[in-house]
Amino acid sequence: NLVIGGTGHGIDFSNSQTSSSETGATTGSEVLDHYEEGTFTATASASGYTGAACVDEHYTRIGNVVHVCFRLNVTSNLSDADLTISGLPFSNSGSAGYCSMQWQDGAGFTIGGGRISGTSVERFGMISAPNSSGNVNFYFQGTYRT
Repeated sequence: NLVIGGTGHGIDFSNSQTSSSETGATTGSEVLDHYEEGTFTATASASGYTGAACVDEHYTRIGNVVHVCFRLNVTSNLSDADLTISGLPFSNSGSAGYCSMQWQDGAGFTIGGGRISGTSVERFGMISAPNSSGNVNFYFQGTYRT
């Protein structure tokens, strides 16, 4: 059913799927009220990171869930400093948001993660710290709620 205008407008799935009560889940809404995809502009900051630029920033928002992906290119010395990426397309609702990252340099692939807070990603852990002199690409993807 397509509901136009008023409250609860969007695509209504309530007549076309199994009731959540049958599975024990609680439903907040069965109306898809938002879909959007696009690009955004992110910036990187941290002591020790120079010549860093975010590129290829894309997002998809479905309802209140946002998925982002982008690449951070570092063209000069890279140290073990904390990293913050700012400028995500929507603010996190305060619930847990997570962004995974991986990068490749001469030593191979390394992975890590970041916490999404507001419109920023803050690095909080990794399997091994990056140390490189030269071009390194960090690949990010994350999901959070608005």
